[in-house]
Amino acid sequence: PPLFLTVEWLYRRNSVQHVVFVALVMAAQLTGGRTELCLYTLTAGGLYYLFRVVSTWWSNRQSRPAAICLLSFSVAAILGFALASIQLMPFWEWLQQSAVFQLRSGAVDLRTTRVGLMYWLPGIPLMILPNLFGNPTWPGTYISFLPGWNIAEQALYVGIIPLALAMVVTIVRRHEKLVLFLAVLGVATLGL
Repeated sequence: PPLFLTVEWLYRRNSVQHVVFVALVMAAQLTGGRTELCLYTLTAGGLYYLFRVVSTWWSNRQSRPAAICLLSFSVAAILGFALASIQLMPFWEWLQQSAVFQLRSGAVDLRTTRVGLMYWLPGIPLMILPNLFGNPTWPGTYISFLPGWNIAEQALYVGIIPLALAMVVTIVRRHEKLVLFLAVLGVATLGL
């Protein structure tokens, strides 16, 4: 939310102060851990900003303000990465030593890992309702019967009420470009 808020501020009023806000939020996100989640969030924020700028450009066909907006966002991103570089540089060095990095780059044989429908398909109900069969933080013994299941990593639950409200808003305001863009972005994000 802070990224989307500061990106919206930057879109509405292009100023040095708002560039700095976006950069600080990006740097905080980059130094907070969870690299993949950070990549998803920064990509979504960037796509949102690009959508807003392109929509405005499409309406008035003025290239100069759109170029200035894109330049200011680029400066904010570069500044955010520069501020986070104190953590990103050692991370990159250690990432190359990681087993996960070697697996995803093809250096390790995929047959030794748990990949495929038989490993994630049984977990779909638990992605939506993670406590369906219990929770390891609850008293008593928790036994995961799903192969490769890690409740902390694979739970997707964000709440039934927010999902229902998001669908209602999308249906009611389906004629607005921004609402449709956010709905597509939300579905793509849930897919990731």
